[in-house]
Amino acid sequence: MVILMIAAGFAHGKKPPKPDDPPDDPPETGETLPWGADRIDADEVWDSNYDMVVDDGANTGQGIKIAVMDTGISSHEDFTVTGGANFVGTDYNDNHGHGTRIAGVLAALDNDLGVIGVAPGAELYAVKWREQLSFLPDGSLGDPASYSYPYLYAAMQWCIDNDMQVINMSFGLWTPELDANGVPVVLENGEYKKDKPLHDPEFYNLIVQAHEAGIVMVAAAGNDYGRTIEICDSPSTTGDCVPDEDLRYMFPASYPEVIGVSATRYRAAGSKDYFTDYSNHGPAVDLAAPAEAVETTVIDGYGTFGGTSAACPHVAATAALVLAQFGPQSPGWIRSRLMDTAEWIDAFTPEQQGAGMVDAEAAVFSSSSAPPRYTFSPRGKLSVTWGELRNR
Repeated sequence: MVILMIAAGFAHGKKPPKPDDPPDDPPETGETLPWGADRIDADEVWDSNYDMVVDDGANTGQGIKIAVMDTGISSHEDFTVTGGANFVGTDYNDNHGHGTRIAGVLAALDNDLGVIGVAPGAELYAVKWREQLSFLPDGSLGDPASYSYPYLYAAMQWCIDNDMQVINMSFGLWTPELDANGVPVVLENGEYKKDKPLHDPEFYNLIVQAHEAGIVMVAAAGNDYGRTIEICDSPSTTGDCVPDEDLRYMFPASYPEVIGVSATRYRAAGSKDYFTDYSNHGPAVDLAAPAEAVETTVIDGYGTFGGTSAACPHVAATAALVLAQFGPQSPGWIRSRLMDTAEWIDAFTPEQQGAGMVDAEAAVFSSSSAPPRYTFSPRGKLSVTWGELRNR
């Protein structure tokens, strides 16, 4: 048995014009605009006058259901969990912290506290199927070609049955490395050492069902320090699980129905984007997104978050903004919209960025398919100027 490891708003069309000059004095606020939300111009969608307050009637992703398939989400002053399900314990509270960080990037509220998310009006659903980033499921290690992992399947089925519109998948499926006695190798941090990416036909069958149900799925490209990941063409929906012996894939990011996201960072000195050294790249990458030291929510307050796990919710939340703007659309249409309006980064290769950096403003407002050239908000609105991140 193989072990699974986890490593409506503005009217359609033209956006209101920007003010000629920034405010004389930055507004007093305890809220931070995270650099990631700023970098992808999410604030341009819901704060057109740069006063650090969401505009009346603006598109904030309101009413769009985003499922965070992860370690759960803890209660927090800066977001509301609309609902969810737990498949590994007694409730969907987050004992690890990973899911809570993702929730803040997605939909932290506009409430003069902490941070604001990319889609602050979206509905968050905590779909808890793992307690930590990697662990042993119940079962034997005897059969390397198959395993039973009911929590993952149940979580996917719940998302389908409960009409989720976007699923954030900041995880990958792996087998563990085994020692000479067939026992998983444990790392110093208590997690199991990864061995081979794993294609699970039963999980993929649910991916197909979710896609056919109209659910947009976004997944992290993985943090394997530059590994090339390919698209898995026509994967099986039946049969035994198949370890990827050649390390060609990252599941679920390599599935054709899923949007794969790589990770970038930004250095203010010189105003330049950088591709992170840890992010995977390759044909399975559709878009790039910010992922280094992103300000977000944590279990006990506020902190930062990195990795392709942090890049993924920037794209998932942008998909929610697009859905709120244009109404129900197929997952393929959403993928095309995000890719057609992405910002091309000249310093990156196509395998690093796919179609480019996700651009929320362009995805919501642009009437052209030509890749725009947006960067940071020109008003000096980044968090270092307009408020501080406060650890609590």
